[in-house]
Formats: sequence, structure tokens, C-alpha cells
Amino acid sequence: MRMILFVLATAHAALVPMACLAIDSRVPAIAEPADAIARDLAPGRYCVAVADIDPAGAVRDVALGGCVTGRLEGARLTLAAEDAPFVRTVFVVAELGRGVSLLQTRDADGTYRFHAAILREGGLAILPPPGLDLAMRTRTDAVALEPTPDAAPRPGDAGPAAPFVIRAGAPGDVLAFLRELSGRRFDIALRDGDLGRALFDDTRYLVHVGADADADADADADGGADDGAAAAVDRLRQAIGRAMALE
Repeated sequence: MRMILFVLATAHAALVPMACLAIDSRVPAIAEPADAIARDLAPGRYCVAVADIDPAGAVRDVALGGCVTGRLEGARLTLAAEDAPFVRTVFVVAELGRGVSLLQTRDADGTYRFHAAILREGGLAILPPPGLDLAMRTRTDAVALEPTPDAAPRPGDAGPAAPFVIRAGAPGDVLAFLRELSGRRFDIALRDGDLGRALFDDTRYLVHVGADADADADADADGGADDGAAAAVDRLRQAIGRAMALE
């Protein structure tokens, strides 16, 4: 029993923290997934990457942590815990613009979760969620919002912004709202130093470290990282910068 609990705890290490990077919703944004998403994301092993960034913004070193196996098929992205493949999350994917994708999943209680993510060859970046203040400036009458019950700042938000829940809206309207919200946040981040830094620093980076059974990947994931992991993080950070610049 102890071994089972240990495996489950390890399995959740890379997947559960993603919940803190989600917008919760009572309604979907993607009703009918597209046939395919034009993104290069190789199947295989992905590990959380913590980067050491120099003052100029260059990636000096990367340490790798919890790992999952990932596979993008059509418009569905599956992330599964490598030590317990039955612990998995399946996301439906849609485009938000500026090279950013929306990842939608649904919990057992019926709650939808939305993540803004950048998918690139060699890795993916899960962006921190925007706060209620920005959402209220972006909202339309077609989408109803409300603060979360605690309404406390969530790690990853810049300033006093509080998390929020999407309470109602048709899927097309919710998706259009999220696209506008994503673009508006990048526009503001280009000029707001605190928000810009939060987009880079509070993003969760996962880098491709090879096949599931690759011995070299096992060695890297024990704490070190090769130049490929650093290059993957650098490419993802550059993609965030480009999304900010594309007004």
C-alpha cells in the first residue's frame, strides 16, 4: 500500500501543479475540436524545467524535475505520469493566436479548466492565468465572470489580480473572450515590466528529454540538464517575447 501511495504521489508531482495555472469554468470553450493542430510536439518524455536566467535574459542552466509522457494527436494532447500511466490528463486544443494554444480539460466534478500554452518542437510552456482585473476589462456581455470564493491572489498573477471563474457563456463566445483576453494581456505585458516578468518567470516549462526508456534522459532528470533542455527553454521564452511583440 505504501508503494502504491508513493507512486501516485510521484505521478501527481508534474500534473497537479498545472491546476494552479488554470482558469476554471462551468462551461466549455471548445465544443467541437478541430481535426488537427499545426504544432510540432514530438511524443515522448517531458520534464519540468527550472531555468537559471542571467541578467540579460539568457538561459544559463536548467534543472529538471517531475516528468510526464506527452503525445499530441490531432487536436488532443495527453499528458500521463511516467510512473503511473493510468494517471493522465487529456486536453482538447484550440488556437488563441500569436502562437498560443488553449488547452481545455474537464474534471470529474464537471468543472472545465483552461490553460494558455505555447507548444513548440522540444517543449511546451504553460502560462500563468490572467487575473480578474484584466478579465473584467476584456469581458463581453456574452460571458459571465465571477471571482473565486477566496478571491485571493494566486501565485503567478502580477499585482493584486485575483483568480476568477467563468460562470456562463456559449462555447464560441467563451473561446472568443479567451482569445481577446490572451491578446490583451500580451499587449499590456509589453509595456508593464511586472506583468512581463511574471509571464516569463511564472510559466511552467516542460522540455522533451527523449523516449520514456532512454537512459540518458533518466540521468538528466535526476537534477542536471544538457544543452538541449536549455535550448528548448530558450525557444519557449523567445516565443513568449514574440507573442508580446505581435500587436
